[in-house]
Amino acid sequence: EGRDATTVIAPNADLLVYLDASSQERARRRTKELRDKGLDVCEELTLKQIVERDDRDMHRAVSPLHKADNAKVINTDGMDPVQVTEQIIALLG
Repeated sequence: EGRDATTVIAPNADLLVYLDASSQERARRRTKELRDKGLDVCEELTLKQIVERDDRDMHRAVSPLHKADNAKVINTDGMDPVQVTEQIIALLG
């Protein structure tokens, strides 16, 4: 887990998995998470913040966000945590 897990934290792991989701999906999830905690948040603002964070992370000088060349990509749009886990387990088989 983490935005640099496959490139900095554990680049030599036996299996590198890069979990991806569209900005819209991540904004939807984050908005729901915050609303479930009782916060009043705007999904459009959350989306804007996510896009800005991604841009900053991809263009920073130290440890920029990018997928390791040998990482398996799982697009998690529309998936729940159980489905994501099942996809990862399938990669191990």
